[in-house]
Amino acid sequence: MPEYSIEEYVDMHFVYGECGGNAKAAARRYAERFPGRRQPYRETFSAVDRLRETGSVLPKNQEIGRGRDPDMVNIEEHIINRVEEDPSASM
Repeated sequence: MPEYSIEEYVDMHFVYGECGGNAKAAARRYAERFPGRRQPYRETFSAVDRLRETGSVLPKNQEIGRGRDPDMVNIEEHIINRVEEDPSASM
């Protein structure tokens, strides 16, 4: 089981982008935006760069099989919806 849900990783990725890749600022903003969630360390925000590198928000040991993962489809839909809601959001 991943340390964080896919939705949490996606939200971390968006916040990290909003903060211009500044992990310390992203950790503060994430805590403000999602006060009811477990708060990641700033190093976790740096690690979400794996989405750009691997196409997955999950750590390498959490990736499942080959081919089109249904969870990945949900992630893509979540990202598209977030961008439609806020077109100025950084991808």
